Amino acid sequence: MKNEMKDVIVEETNQCYEAQISELRNELKATAAAEQALNNIRLCNLQQALNFAREDLTRDETTKTHSLWYMIASVTVFIASLVFTSLAIFQGDPFSKIAPIVSSVLITAVPGIFIMVKLSLDAIVSVTLTRNRIVVLKLMVKEVQLSNANITKEVLSLLWEVAETSYNESHENVWHELQTPSRRHTSYATIHHK
Repeated sequence: MKNEMKDVIVEETNQCYEAQISELRNELKATAAAEQALNNIRLCNLQQALNFAREDLTRDETTKTHSLWYMIASVTVFIASLVFTSLAIFQGDPFSKIAPIVSSVLITAVPGIFIMVKLSLDAIVSVTLTRNRIVVLKLMVKEVQLSNANITKEVLSLLWEVAETSYNESHENVWHELQTPSRRHTSYATIHHK
């Protein structure tokens, strides 16, 4: 009879602890799933931002290249205008037919050079900033991916700890209950003996 009672107590206690273990596991899985879902949203947003940054970099590189070419063209026209003006002056005919054309080219070339220099510098700064932004975004993407991997590892580790701890506790409690029988068990035994 005592052995049957012990078996019943052990079975009930084991069922109780199995239910607790199951509940803890479900809670851990739910928490991990929620964190991974948030990380996936972050990852999606970061990848989209990274794509936009790459598009910006392509545009900025194109702008920089075009600005540099326009600046070179402006400087070339400016130098050519100076050469033609100098030749006209040295030939003693500064007011020849070519002089008005050269002077108009000079008038447009000088501001053009400054504008192209400004655009080129802006484009160079923009390219540098966009490259830095891409580097930062890539690091953030790696962090999120690492976080997802760590969540999986932590959950597996915690699930193992929960199972191990609960198993040890259940055995300790079963042993404790077997050593100190409750009133219910005593009264049951008394009734049975009658």
